[in-house]
Amino acid sequence: MTQAELIQDIADATGMTKTDVKKVFDSYKEIGYAHMKKLKTDADFALPGFGNILYVMYRERFSECLALILFFGSLWLPMGQIDFLVEHWMKLGFYLIPFLFLIAWKDSSHKPRFRSLYFWTGMLLISYIFHQIEEHWIDIYGNRYAFSASMNELLKGITDSSDNLLSHEGIFVINTTLVWLVGGGALVAMHYSVFPALCMAAIVLINAIAHIGLAVASWEYNPGTLTSIMLFLPVSLLFYKNYFLQKGEKLFLLYLSLGWSILCHVVMVVGTIAVHHWGVISESLYFLALFLLSIVPLLASSPAVKS
Repeated sequence: MTQAELIQDIADATGMTKTDVKKVFDSYKEIGYAHMKKLKTDADFALPGFGNILYVMYRERFSECLALILFFGSLWLPMGQIDFLVEHWMKLGFYLIPFLFLIAWKDSSHKPRFRSLYFWTGMLLISYIFHQIEEHWIDIYGNRYAFSASMNELLKGITDSSDNLLSHEGIFVINTTLVWLVGGGALVAMHYSVFPALCMAAIVLINAIAHIGLAVASWEYNPGTLTSIMLFLPVSLLFYKNYFLQKGEKLFLLYLSLGWSILCHVVMVVGTIAVHHWGVISESLYFLALFLLSIVPLLASSPAVKS
């Protein structure tokens, strides 16, 4: 039933004009919003005898998301530290782990917290940071920055190229956009939308499948395999378990997030080949495409499964 149909039915049943009925509804919205603003958070506004209405601070949350985007965007600006960031960004992520855990633990509303989607969203991001350490800092054999060499060998085999196709700049942008920005955005947006968190879970799950599948196919370790098995699979599956335990879960959002994640992985691989092997696009355009993909979950947010 649409709002117009509801107003018409109430007007017919009470003898009120549609204008007066609409004024009543508008007054409910204004009172509820004032209540929410007073609390400075998302709020349940009780209608005695009817139920509760969840009011969400969309404008305020949007400003938080915008601030998050600007923060991560600043990592790419040439402010004299870009070379340091390109080589050492994963170490910065490592130092953020305890703070992310405290945020995920403190802001989780569920008791126990292990049933909170917010908590598991934080764990997804933390798991990925550990994964980045194995991939781009030091792997289980003590090799440093091993993923770059491993991935470039794979890409050379695919394209018959003799050049390295995945640059350190590319690795930096891929991980700060499609992981940090998506994961951070998921934590910010969780109060009003579960879709960014689903996208983060999908990135984790698809990446785990890729690493484990490659390891099985080649029957050898590739940087990131250990954390894929030990962290990615259990954490992503626990997230999905709690997602389906929540009222209002939607399979459509799940499928949409998985499709988005697969698209991201395709763009990552095809994009770097298009830049460094085919030479059909610039690296800047490739980076822009990655950034735009990373903000899709925030822009396409839908009403949340309350966690």
